[in-house]
Amino acid sequence: MDKLQGGFDLDGVLALTQQSLLKELQTRGFYIGRKFEDVRTWEIEKAFPGEITVKNVMDVFHTPKFWERIEACPFLLAGAKNVSEKGVELHIVTARAPNEFIGNVETITRKWLWYNGIVYNKLAFVKASDKHKYCVEKKLDFFIEDRGDTAISISNTLSCCSYLIDTPYNKNTTTYFPLVVRKSRVYFQDFYRKHYGDKNCYTEAKYEARNTASHYE
Repeated sequence: MDKLQGGFDLDGVLALTQQSLLKELQTRGFYIGRKFEDVRTWEIEKAFPGEITVKNVMDVFHTPKFWERIEACPFLLAGAKNVSEKGVELHIVTARAPNEFIGNVETITRKWLWYNGIVYNKLAFVKASDKHKYCVEKKLDFFIEDRGDTAISISNTLSCCSYLIDTPYNKNTTTYFPLVVRKSRVYFQDFYRKHYGDKNCYTEAKYEARNTASHYE
């Protein structure tokens, strides 16, 4: 088998950014009583019209240590570690922008990846609308994404298998494109079984995910 190359989005995939953002907004008196399961749009300020503004979100982003404190998804961290150990070349491809940070975006991001023990070959900052181009240019075999529109654009390249992580805000994403496969974090190990034929792959991580699924799905 040729060496696989795979891409992971960061926010909403490896990093539980939306959940962490919602918690921080609630400590400031916004979205009281709201649950993450109620967030039906990727842009959280549009989830409940009229309750918060973009400025409220940016104020959280500019809070010292907010980005460093974002929780990680334990199941997908296990997935990234496993494929890396199997020889897959991993690309972390994120749409994070400098204006969302009060410090250097790359330095803060690398620090978070290091702290969470994520081994990767490449860290790239790419606009969501251009991720499909990156996948083609770097000849990625698969990409894990949380935004439905991005997952579809990647699948339309017909050269990169796009996996859409199951989240409340992409429930209405159309999935009739053949390479867009909706996978919950709990059953994400099916992808690796497909490529490696390892029926025992992720037994421990699967158990952990089933017992913590409500925490991050």
